[in-house]
Amino acid sequence: MIEAGQEASFLAPYPLGALSALEVRSRDRLQHFGLHRVAQVQPMEVNALGRIIPPPEAFQGIDLTRDLRYGLIQGEVKLREALAREYPGSTAENFVITNGASEALDLIFRGWSKGEKVL
Repeated sequence: MIEAGQEASFLAPYPLGALSALEVRSRDRLQHFGLHRVAQVQPMEVNALGRIIPPPEAFQGIDLTRDLRYGLIQGEVKLREALAREYPGSTAENFVITNGASEALDLIFRGWSKGEKVL
């Protein structure tokens, strides 16, 4: 039996793979940075998270319920309205703005699978 407080020195010589609770992805990432034995992994200071998390002042002036949320699913109304002006006979509701080709392709394929018209 290992005495309380002696766990680190007991585990120190073992390879990271000997820690069954350590996920493979985490182990591989540590090994990528040259850490192969338990002794090479240093405990985190209690105050370390305080240096990572921004201070409360960083959030001043930000409405967390409004400013840091996803936009409209179909895209910004002003942009869709501008597109509708460029294409006579269309309305803003005829347009969907995506964040890239993969999102656009996903929407296209979903439309096809439902038998809808996709332009």
